[in-house]
Amino acid sequence: MIYSDKLLERYTPPLKSGKLVLSDPADPLPNVLVNESSGYRVGDEIRFYQIQYEYTYDDEGNVTDSREKEPTESDYQSLRVSGVYGDNTKLLLMNGGAVDSELADYRTIYNDISSLQSGGCTILMSESEAKKYWNNQEHYAVFGIGMVMYEDGLDSSVKRANLEAFTAKNVGQNWTLNNRDLYKDSHTYCFQQVYTMMPFMIGILILFFLSMISVNSFSAVRKLRTYTIYRVCGMPWGKCLSIAAYKSLLITAAAGILCGLLMLLKERFNLFSNFLVSFGWMQGLFCLLFLLLNMGIAVLISAVVLRHAQINQLLHET
Repeated sequence: MIYSDKLLERYTPPLKSGKLVLSDPADPLPNVLVNESSGYRVGDEIRFYQIQYEYTYDDEGNVTDSREKEPTESDYQSLRVSGVYGDNTKLLLMNGGAVDSELADYRTIYNDISSLQSGGCTILMSESEAKKYWNNQEHYAVFGIGMVMYEDGLDSSVKRANLEAFTAKNVGQNWTLNNRDLYKDSHTYCFQQVYTMMPFMIGILILFFLSMISVNSFSAVRKLRTYTIYRVCGMPWGKCLSIAAYKSLLITAAAGILCGLLMLLKERFNLFSNFLVSFGWMQGLFCLLFLLLNMGIAVLISAVVLRHAQINQLLHET
């Protein structure tokens, strides 16, 4: 798949390793991006050839046999891997299916690479590097959905005439979509998803705060006997509160480490890629904020319980 240099300057697929090379005059081989499951890594050379067949004909010109021609060294061509992207990467303009223009949104022009191939190699190349491949000849064509980009300052009547010419020639699926309409429909779709999820998110937050307060209150009450022993031994309530804070800090740190390990496993094994709600580093940061909030609530509840506890009452109860 070949992207124009202008398009790649505006959109570059997120890479797991390496970098995008728009043009490298020092390397005679075209630099390309490949998907992770292809097995290629940065710096590897991809050698391939176009399959050709040899045919056997009878006296009447009918094909009686065909076999794949053995490639010679001169038949091979090579590419250089400059970057590797994940198999769940959304690639621009990779969706070649028919889509109703009245219902089109951003999903029309982005597609998950993992849904297009399994274990194969999908190669992305810049226009400049493609010219190396074809010896500076523009020997390629648009496949699937295309993006028309006009020069700056072009008169609107010229754009309109161009659009009518596209439609008249039955290009593609015989429909075009304006970027403004695409943005508006995408905006509508995203907010519909947010509105759909809002009751669930509010319910989860309420349940989360109630659970947080209940668990920390129960834990503080259960520890009163221990704090009573500390108090009888002469420890002031302030020190008891410090112990409660340290305990909460250790639990929070353990939860944070566990969350970090889950994030690494998610990146390593590509977990949650097919979920409606994504779980990335931004969501991990919010988990960390909630852990700190939980720690603050635990310390606050412990302070309230310890401050209002009477030593003689605690000794009588324990």
